[in-house]
Amino acid sequence: MIDCIRKIDFYYKEEAPFVLYHSPNSEELVLLKGKKEDILECKEIGEINKKSGFLFIPFFITDENPILVFSPREENSFSLQKESLKDGFTIQEYESNKNVQISEAYIRDFSLFKEKLSSKNFKKIVLARESIEEVKQDLKLSEIFIKMLASYPSAYTYIAYTPKIGVWLGASPELFLLGKDLNWETTSLAGTQVQEGEGSIKWSQKNKEEQSLVTDFIRKTLEKYSTNIKEENVHSFRINSIAHLKTNFSFQLKNAKDISLLIKDLFPTPAVCGLPQKESYEFIRKNETCSRNYYSGLVGNFNKEEISHLYVNLRCVNIKNKKLTLYAGGGLLEESDLKEEFLETERKMDVMRRVLNKIEEK
Repeated sequence: MIDCIRKIDFYYKEEAPFVLYHSPNSEELVLLKGKKEDILECKEIGEINKKSGFLFIPFFITDENPILVFSPREENSFSLQKESLKDGFTIQEYESNKNVQISEAYIRDFSLFKEKLSSKNFKKIVLARESIEEVKQDLKLSEIFIKMLASYPSAYTYIAYTPKIGVWLGASPELFLLGKDLNWETTSLAGTQVQEGEGSIKWSQKNKEEQSLVTDFIRKTLEKYSTNIKEENVHSFRINSIAHLKTNFSFQLKNAKDISLLIKDLFPTPAVCGLPQKESYEFIRKNETCSRNYYSGLVGNFNKEEISHLYVNLRCVNIKNKKLTLYAGGGLLEESDLKEEFLETERKMDVMRRVLNKIEEK
């Protein structure tokens, strides 16, 4: 298994596009490899309906950040050998009085977003930020993926490279769509809290309200295209020491061809955008300092003949032009606090900092 993972170091050196991914709690890894000409660019989500491949959908679809469809020439699956993985790492809980340097850009954005929320026009807006950090000269992609896989087996973990967008890697907790033909699943995931040790979590009203807004939006959107919608009770979902509130949905499409229409209406959900959806999306486009690129977009395999899976691109990093960019965001409500929201983004970025050896291991 380790030898198979290490192939990506060679592919990267040769500038050959690849994707290596592991679905949550799966017993296998999948490695895709191809050439530059195996990557198609799309300008609209509707175009993907007739295509199959590994998708990269950005938060904002532009000429610089188009939808990419990677149809690999080689696809190999191999068994996950858990005993070969290194020990994972625990995200240490932050003290509420921890001194943090909040960036001027985040303070400015937070003020603008809060002002909009205070006007009662929006119920929720997600504010994202980026942190550009130094790239280690001896960075080995295979070692990063092994550590990520060991630390977050319940997440959707992937690492990918194309010449256009560079290296992207992530450990996403949020399923966007999983299924085939008429039968599909999705999740509502919102609210964030650090959980140390075992036991139940006491969720704040702010977290509960935030997750409820996302759940209501998904339910109403599914009703336009689906029947036999089943909604589970909300529950805590934990990946390492970061927990979220989660609601699982299963449903049947009325028409299998409507999948691209559903994706177009569902994406981006309030979990990464806001409510009302279209107005929040445009407000973020015009006012957020962070260039989201493929952060909070979608990644995953989309195949008309097999089971497809798409995940929201969270807890992710981009390595390009000798720059390493970490991304994180959080949902703001009218009562949100500047320091608490900034600390939440730090916690989320630390998920990947530990994988990248940016934080001293305990």
